[in-house]
Amino acid sequence: MRLTFHSRSQAIKNCWRFIKRAIFFIQSKLSKFIIWSSQITKTEFRLRNEINRYYDDFYLRKDFSEYISRIFNGKLIHLDVGSRGGSLEITKKYSKFMEIIMCEPEKREAKKLREEGFKVIDMPLSKDCQEATFFETRMPAGSSIYRPQGPYLDFYDTEPDCSFRYEIINQRVINCSTLSKELSNLGVLDLDFLKIDTQGAELDVLMGLGKYRPLIMQVEIEYLPLYHNMPNAYQVCQYLFELGYIPFTLTSHNARALCPIWGDGFFMPSWVDPKGIELIQAREEKYIALMLMFGQLTILKFVNEKIKLRNASFIKSFN
Repeated sequence: MRLTFHSRSQAIKNCWRFIKRAIFFIQSKLSKFIIWSSQITKTEFRLRNEINRYYDDFYLRKDFSEYISRIFNGKLIHLDVGSRGGSLEITKKYSKFMEIIMCEPEKREAKKLREEGFKVIDMPLSKDCQEATFFETRMPAGSSIYRPQGPYLDFYDTEPDCSFRYEIINQRVINCSTLSKELSNLGVLDLDFLKIDTQGAELDVLMGLGKYRPLIMQVEIEYLPLYHNMPNAYQVCQYLFELGYIPFTLTSHNARALCPIWGDGFFMPSWVDPKGIELIQAREEKYIALMLMFGQLTILKFVNEKIKLRNASFIKSFN
């Protein structure tokens, strides 16, 4: 039976109505899927963030002491700048391979560290040997040469007493030294592992390295400034990149709304930069030891393929 014009028109309308309903149904389901997948993404991000927060625990799980002893029996020189609270867990674990120097300007903390048997630098370190204004806050750990209560402090911590804890209770002019000068005074020739946590002044300390080139660096970085006019994480990374270093881990903490605020940057020599290659080859056994301590076996194997280390067979022996 042939359809009349009216029947065909009605059939087209019915068909179009069905298509629109189908499109609406698909859009609805797709929207729900996108929202669901977005939540998965957020969950994954938060999970990754938590993993980063406990990165210290991650690389401390395996003990490479036995393997390290096969190629290295000396001492790695470790400088901990901002050492309030004592040694890092990783240096405690590998203490037999470490000679530790603490840098803590706060007199009571410095005295405590000396009583524990550490060599201590009690001068504040900066990029040059000049005077600086030191801002002391109600919370001692928040004191810095940069003025506290920076632009992102309330985003970092919404607790009512946050601003109070970072309130300046005293400011004074202090004499600064440089990392290079203080290590030279101690007769230290090479620095192998450097950790810096100086409440915003990390780049200033790095700019005072002079001739010293650590094999591994752990530097606190702030993606969003918590102090006024302080260098941010990107400036620290760029400065070290130009010195021949690349990060192997950048952690982020307190990531409200998926926004990194502060964390730690772990840096190593670049295997494609001539400065990094020279550093690796000059102190190869120490480099291998530190890479194993920090759980970077995969990268170590890759570097070995790129620049052919003297201990290639030892590195290849790891499964």
